[in-house]
Amino acid sequence: MLEKKLVVFNMNLEKTINQLQDIPIPRPPEYESHLVRRCFDLANKKLKYFSPEDLRIMIGQNIGLEYLIPIALEVLQREPFIEADYYEGDLFLSVFKVDKVFWEKNLELKEKILSVFKDNLDDFKQLDLDTQEDLYKEYEKL
Repeated sequence: MLEKKLVVFNMNLEKTINQLQDIPIPRPPEYESHLVRRCFDLANKKLKYFSPEDLRIMIGQNIGLEYLIPIALEVLQREPFIEADYYEGDLFLSVFKVDKVFWEKNLELKEKILSVFKDNLDDFKQLDLDTQEDLYKEYEKL
C-alpha cells in the first residue's frame, strides 16, 4: 500500500480518483461485468490503498491516468518488473500501453518511465522471453 503523500507530484493519496476529478460518487453501474464493477469500486477507493494490481487494472482501462501513472512510476522505480497479478512486468507493460495522447501531454512522466526502463535492463533480461518481447515492442512505440 502507498502510505505517503507523493511530494514530487503534490498529490493527496487520501482521496479517490472520483474526488480528485470532482465527481460525486455515482450509482453502481447497471451493467455489472467483473471489470466494470472493479473499476467502479477502484474509482471510489483512496489512492493510498491501491495495490500494484489495482494500478494495472485502472491504467489498462485508461482511467485516472494523471493520478495513477505517477503512483505507478514510484512503484516501478522501487521494483521495476513487479508482478501486479499475472506475471513479472505486467504493471510496466500496462504503463507502456497507455494511450499516446497521454504521453504527448505528459512528456516529463514519459521521460521518467523510459529512464526507469533503461536503468533496469539487467533485470529486464531475466524476464521470460514473451514478456521481454512485449515490453520492448511497447517501449519502441513510445
